Amino acid sequence: GLVRIGAEDDWAPFSSVKDGKPHGMAVELVQAIFAEAGIPLELVPLPYARCMEDAKRGRLAGCFDTLPDAELRKDYLFHAQPLFVDELWILGRSASKASNLKTADLSGKRVIVTHGYTYGDVFERTADMVRVTAPHDINALRMLVAERGEFAVVYRRITQHLERSSAQELRGKFKRVGK
Repeated sequence: GLVRIGAEDDWAPFSSVKDGKPHGMAVELVQAIFAEAGIPLELVPLPYARCMEDAKRGRLAGCFDTLPDAELRKDYLFHAQPLFVDELWILGRSASKASNLKTADLSGKRVIVTHGYTYGDVFERTADMVRVTAPHDINALRMLVAERGEFAVVYRRITQHLERSSAQELRGKFKRVGK
């Protein structure tokens, strides 16, 4: 029968909505995988948190995209082969002197993260990090530029996409200072 899977609606270029339909690199990968297996598929575009909740409650067969961590593994099954791999970048304002930071360097710092997103076990265990929550990745970048936190954590391809699509609003106002 038809398999219904949630596709995040606001995470371009991986998975977003264009003309009311799921669109992006991860969407194309999932469609190709199911087509190759000969399994009929319906992709349902949803906000990340709702997508994850509907998958957890069994209203959908699954949801993409998320990063597995110990907390999520309690409630979700993850496939052995990741759909794709991307670096998590630590971003600072363009004047920042920081460089080559690692997750442990965020201890004691104000770090902007996106609501509901997971960043892996090492990040989740980082002591004393003060998390400042943004509703979307674009807001995390805006908040960083507005000095609401010292650093923001956003995936590489997302950062590049948002910087290209933000006209002059964000261009040149932040930089990668670690991963």
